[in-house]
Amino acid sequence: MTANGAESTGPAVIWPGSAESTRPAVIWHDVTTTSRDDLGRFLAPYDLPDDVTEACLAPRRYPEVSVFPSGIMVHLPTRHDWIALHGRYLTVLCLPGRMITLHDEHIPLLDKLVQMIRSGNAPLQASVQALLIFLLDACIDANVHFYMEARTHVEQLAELLDDTPDAVSPDDILPLKRAITRLSIQFEDQFYCLATLQTLQATALPLTSQREGLRDIMDNQSHLARSQARLEMRLRDLYQFYLLVLQRRTDHRIRVLTVLTAVCMPLSVIAGIYGMNFRHMPELDWDYGYYVALGGMLAVAGGMMWFFHKRGWFR
Repeated sequence: MTANGAESTGPAVIWPGSAESTRPAVIWHDVTTTSRDDLGRFLAPYDLPDDVTEACLAPRRYPEVSVFPSGIMVHLPTRHDWIALHGRYLTVLCLPGRMITLHDEHIPLLDKLVQMIRSGNAPLQASVQALLIFLLDACIDANVHFYMEARTHVEQLAELLDDTPDAVSPDDILPLKRAITRLSIQFEDQFYCLATLQTLQATALPLTSQREGLRDIMDNQSHLARSQARLEMRLRDLYQFYLLVLQRRTDHRIRVLTVLTAVCMPLSVIAGIYGMNFRHMPELDWDYGYYVALGGMLAVAGGMMWFFHKRGWFR
């Protein structure tokens, strides 16, 4: 494998064999660039079809698999972190004896693949098809890691809701819900690419010998997608439980306000009566009338508070 390209490339590696090999089995060009002109000049010698060249120069934000007379193009999403807001799309061009990976941002997964191949942990069959399957398998392994991290965060949220539900806020749930949804969308897009490759008939690069490996990758991705769906359901249940806790908290506050309103109502009536401006009213000439009225109001309020407490309105 060797790497060179338009703007930024990885170190040169040849697989299999050494750097002095005159006829390597596979050459890998890993290109990182945001310049359309530089990328166009890099792809020009390969005489790609116009639609394939355009797809490489202006990559879409959706998965795509295309077969053309000289090879295969795969466009699939990846990410460096499970909570990343946006996926990084990777375009893989498979040509006879050569694989080209194109991306406009650095993808750590590719660095990991280079290290694995350099350390001897590479496919036994030195072919572009085997290298493509090797790359796809690494993507699925990364997905498993992302799923494990997402599941850990969901379980931590579940424990927090069980132990101290009042400590949970929407900011703890909604960002997690969005991140898991984005992760599920990536799993679906990758599965689409795998399913398309499984049925692909490519003359220049037949995938017949890689069907079994591709089928295993699809099974793993399918199982991962089902697990991710269950995780989404789990988070949805937690969110419903949180809304129930929030509703109970609101109901409790409304009950308290209702009790206070009920307690203050007779006091307002008493105060309204003694606020009437009539010339002849009882207790006006009584020296202790003011204190008796206040005491009566306190007694009414205290009695009502005791009654509501016995009824459990404050729980």
